[in-house]
Amino acid sequence: MAQADPPGAWLSRVTKTKGGLIKQRAVAVAALALLLAPSARLAWNSRDIPHLGYFHDDSLYWVCAKSLAEGSSYRILSLPDQPYQTKYPPLYPWLLSLIWRIRPAFPDNLALAALLSWLLLPALVILANLVYSDLGLPRLHRWALCGWLALNPNLAFFSINLLSELLFCCLLMGFLILAERSRNSASGSAKAAAAGLIAGAAYLTRAAAIPLLISAPLCFLLRSQWRKAAMSLVGVGAAILGWWFWARAHQSASSDVISLYYTGYFSFHLSSLSWRDAPAFIWKNLQDLLSGTGSLIVFHLGDSLWSNNLLRILAVLAIIGTIRLTRTGGVSQYSVFAAGYLALLLLWHFPPNERFILPAFPLLLAGLSVELRYIAARLLPSFRSPRLAPRLAAAVLVAGLGASAWVAAGRAAGALGRLLPDLVAEHRQRLAGLRLAYDWISRNTAPDAAFLAYHDPVLYLYTGRRGARLIVPVAPYYRGDRQAVLRPFHALAEFARAHNLSHLLLTSGDFQHGEWPAGEPLDIRRLVGADKAFRLLYESPTASVYRLEP
Repeated sequence: MAQADPPGAWLSRVTKTKGGLIKQRAVAVAALALLLAPSARLAWNSRDIPHLGYFHDDSLYWVCAKSLAEGSSYRILSLPDQPYQTKYPPLYPWLLSLIWRIRPAFPDNLALAALLSWLLLPALVILANLVYSDLGLPRLHRWALCGWLALNPNLAFFSINLLSELLFCCLLMGFLILAERSRNSASGSAKAAAAGLIAGAAYLTRAAAIPLLISAPLCFLLRSQWRKAAMSLVGVGAAILGWWFWARAHQSASSDVISLYYTGYFSFHLSSLSWRDAPAFIWKNLQDLLSGTGSLIVFHLGDSLWSNNLLRILAVLAIIGTIRLTRTGGVSQYSVFAAGYLALLLLWHFPPNERFILPAFPLLLAGLSVELRYIAARLLPSFRSPRLAPRLAAAVLVAGLGASAWVAAGRAAGALGRLLPDLVAEHRQRLAGLRLAYDWISRNTAPDAAFLAYHDPVLYLYTGRRGARLIVPVAPYYRGDRQAVLRPFHALAEFARAHNLSHLLLTSGDFQHGEWPAGEPLDIRRLVGADKAFRLLYESPTASVYRLEP
C-alpha cells in the first residue's frame, strides 16, 4: 500500500517548483540584460541621434509626427506644398507624436525618441522567444537564437534610428503568437480576433504587412477553422480598407515625380518600372535578397566576390532549413507570411536590403540553425568512416562552418564595439558643421525659400525651410545603366526649376547609399560649381548653399 505524503508535502513540492521557475526566469532576465548591454550602451551614447536622416524615412517619420502633434493633420511639413502623408501608414508617426507632445523642443526631444526606439529591441527578442517556442524549438535552441538577435549589429543599428521596422516586427510577433495559439486550440475565437486586430496594427505601421490579408485566414482555413479565419480577417481587413479610403481621399492631385515619390508606394512603383523591366529587377532583387539575408547573419562582411558568395550560401541554407522546419513541424502562420512577404520583395522596385528582410529574419535564422544541425548530424558518421576521403570532406566542412561562426562573432563584436560607435561619432562631428550651415540659412534666406536638399526633412527641422530631394530613376539602376542613373545629377538646375526650388544645399553626407551602379561616385560639388545656373552663397567643408539664378 502506498504511503501517504506527510502533511505539507504538496506545499514543499510547489515551493520547489516555483523556486526553480523563479530561478530560471531570473537567469533568463540576467542573460537578456547582459546580451542587450552592448546595444543599450550604443543607444545611450547616441541618444541625441546625430545621424537623424541617415535613412531619409526616419526623418520623414519624425516630421510627420510633428505634424500630428501640432494638430496639422497627417502631413509632410517639410515639403513646399505640405501634402498629406499617404505613403506611410500613420501608427508609428502617431506613436512618435506623443514624444512631440511631451517635449516639443527639437532637437532636445530626440533623447526620448531614442529611448522608445531602443526599447523595441528587447521587446522583439522576448516575443521572438515565444514564437520560437510555438515553432517547437527546444529551450536552449531558442535561447541561442534570441541571443543572436540581441547581439545582432543590424538590429542594434535599427534600434538607434527612428524607423518603423522594429515596431512592425514586434506587432508581427504578437500576431503570430496569438494566431498560432488560437489555431492549436479547440476554442480560441477571441484570440483569432485579437490576432486580426494586431495584424491590422502591423499594417498601419508598414504597408508591407499586406500578405497577412491572405496568410492570416489561410492558415485557419487549412484546418477548416472557418470562424477563426473570418475573425482574423476582420481586423486586418478593416485596417487595410480604412487606410486605403483615407489615403485615397487625401491623395495629392499632383502627378510630378516628387509627389509620386513622397506620397505613394504603388504610384511611384508604376511610374518607375515597366513590364519589360520585370525579369531584370526580379533577378537583381533575388541576388540582393540572398545577400541581405546573409548580411543579417554575418554583419558587414564586404563586397568581394568571396564574401558575397558566402553570404548567399548562408541565405540558401537558411531558406532550405526553413522549408525543413516547415515540413517537420507543420505549416505555421510565420512560414506562410514569410513566403508571401519575400515574394513581395522580389517584385518591388527597391533592392531588398537588411531593413526590408528583417520581418522574415527570425524565421530564416531558425531555419539556418535547423539546417546546420541537420548537416552536423549527417557529418558525424563520416568521422567514423574507415575511408580517408569522407573524413577529410567532413573536416573541411566543419572547419568552414567554424570559420564562418568565428567571422560572424568577430564582425558583431567589432561592429558593436567600434564600427557603429565610430559611425555615430562621425555623424555627430558632421552635424556640428551642418548646424553652422543651418544657422546661416535661417539668418540669410527668406522663410519661404524652397531647397533642393538630400536631407530635406532634417533641413526643415533645423531651419524651417522646406524642400525636396532629387529623385533618382529606378529602372536604370536595375538595368545597370550608370549613365542614365547619373543623368539627373547633370540636370539639377532643370529639376529645381521644374519644382519651384530656389536654393540648393549640398552636404558631405549626400548620396552615400548607392544611388548609382558600381563605379566611381560623381563629384556633385564640382559639377554644381561649374554650372552657371547656381550661385554659391555659403561654403564650408561640410556644406555648400547655392541659389538658383533666374
